[in-house]
Amino acid sequence: MSGRWALGALIAAAACGGGGSQSSSQNVKIPDKTASGTLQIWGFGDDNVTAKSRLDAFKAAYPNVKIELTPGSLDPQKFLSAVAAGSPPDLVNLNRAKLSTYANRNALTPLDDYFSAAKLDTSQFRSAAMKPLQVNGKTYGVPEFNNVIVAYVNNKALKEAGAQLSDVDFSNWQKLSDLNRKLSKVGPDGKPQRVGIDPKLPEFTPLWVYGNNGKIISDDGKKALLDSKQTIDAVSYAAGLRDGYGGQQAYDAYSQTWDIFGKGNPIAADQIGVTLFEQWWLATIGKVSPNADFSIVPFKARNGKELTYADGNSWAVPKGSKNAGLATAFMKFMTDPDTWVLSAKANVASLRGGVFTGIYTANTKADKRIFDEVYKPSSKASFDDAVKVFQRIQDEAVTLPPSAAGNEVVQDYTDAVRNVLLRRQPADAAMRAGNQKIQAALTNPG
Repeated sequence: MSGRWALGALIAAAACGGGGSQSSSQNVKIPDKTASGTLQIWGFGDDNVTAKSRLDAFKAAYPNVKIELTPGSLDPQKFLSAVAAGSPPDLVNLNRAKLSTYANRNALTPLDDYFSAAKLDTSQFRSAAMKPLQVNGKTYGVPEFNNVIVAYVNNKALKEAGAQLSDVDFSNWQKLSDLNRKLSKVGPDGKPQRVGIDPKLPEFTPLWVYGNNGKIISDDGKKALLDSKQTIDAVSYAAGLRDGYGGQQAYDAYSQTWDIFGKGNPIAADQIGVTLFEQWWLATIGKVSPNADFSIVPFKARNGKELTYADGNSWAVPKGSKNAGLATAFMKFMTDPDTWVLSAKANVASLRGGVFTGIYTANTKADKRIFDEVYKPSSKASFDDAVKVFQRIQDEAVTLPPSAAGNEVVQDYTDAVRNVLLRRQPADAAMRAGNQKIQAALTNPG
């Protein structure tokens, strides 16, 4: 059985099994800090300051609760097998765009009654972060971070090319193509020595599509729209930027040499002119390259309006969780403004000469407190100006709507765009083929 259809069979089994009846807010119990027991959590690790500081704070507040972590991305087949067998973890951390797949197929627990019992106010979370978690009128998760996308500009490369920051204009495709040509460097062997403009395909396909007034799927999550002219044109254009420095295969080989998380990151090492990236990379650069010379420019739609795409993980409770009440207490604690402020302070203490650029959560109250109480301008223009941009565009974010096939939607548009990048198919043929796969998954999930 192929991986995709095996996954569908597991989801069907999960929908029939897993045990546990749905509870109303009248009989849901949320334990207090004297609670004891074990919380098994999949998809989450404590290998960074932001995660560890919050987890340590929870352990201190709930000293009798044991936490068992299974880090790394959530394995869909392992997870669904566990749900189908009636032995799921108590809590999972997973990508918001994929949550609806499991919610639509009865592998997750609706949490509205738990939120009421725990007095968890979901209005504090950003609408773009909550939208993918609300499926068929029910809420299935609590969002963590709100990752948004902007363009990072290597000022050294820009000056060398005789260009201005105003030339980095994603609403003007001709102007952007001209800048790509000026910034790109290719050696006599045909290998790139600097990527001019990295469109970050296939990862950021939705941003390019939304920027050209297109959509991947309809707002109700039922119709595939990958074959629209707007989508085809956006993918064709963005993929074509890679031709300016040797094509996709040359890019793949060159990008493998980049030290994304180190002092020799591609901005500091002059390996990129302009790249689209999430805001969390700013924190990385602030730690390892505090003297980097760069600028942040918002992405713009073709109509000239600033636009970004929001993504991130969320907490969710599997169907059949034996500790759903305690899991809810954990979710509330980990996303509470007090906990986020504590984590921000821990990040500042860990920097040792780096630049603190804030933490961008899905919680609007937490973000306000972080930037009011913890964040201080660094006097480094690159970072201080970037923080202002990130704060401004948080509410300009679009996101994929929930659907019955969140996993498949992401995988199918990724595969289709990859075919264009590798010149296996022209954009129109690849998007039509991808659209058929997405529509089939939406029509007959699993």
